[in-house]
Amino acid sequence: MKNKKTIIIIAFISIFAVIVGSLGIYIFCSDFKINFESDKSIISNLSVSEDNAVTILAKEKYKDYAAVLYTAPSDDKVHFVYFIKHRFFNRYRIKGGGSTNNGVDCTKVQNDNGEMIFFIYDNAAKASKCSAFELNFDGTVQSKIDEIDTPKGPYIITKEYELNDKENEVLVFEGSKTVEEINQIF
Repeated sequence: MKNKKTIIIIAFISIFAVIVGSLGIYIFCSDFKINFESDKSIISNLSVSEDNAVTILAKEKYKDYAAVLYTAPSDDKVHFVYFIKHRFFNRYRIKGGGSTNNGVDCTKVQNDNGEMIFFIYDNAAKASKCSAFELNFDGTVQSKIDEIDTPKGPYIITKEYELNDKENEVLVFEGSKTVEEINQIF
């Protein structure tokens, strides 16, 4: 009789542990729900409703990150959003983003290893190149770090740059530009 009670108690504790564990996994993983391989999954997660679905202009995957450039029917802006991949599952969650109206733009992401990843994007490239410059935290252009060939139409290009200071930023401009030309702008 005592062994039966012990077995029943162990069975209830085991079932309870499985339920609590499953619930914990569900709550932890529910934030990572975007399947980046599926446009339908991306659109449904970025759209306000099915009647107001977003339009994907460009997509890019890089290491544990992914990015989307899109338009929403509710405004005239082009939106950029980037995602981070779950460690164990092939699902993503939104990490950050913003919106832009025209021209090439850049978003810096620093991963857990300290690597700086730069998403360079544009919705309507007018030039076949863009120039990237390192900008000091005080706002001065330090150097030209890259000249990138850009495709016609909307795009997202991912780059890694070693900056002189992790607080520095990268500014990008359409066309082939020099430091002198950029300093005249500022």
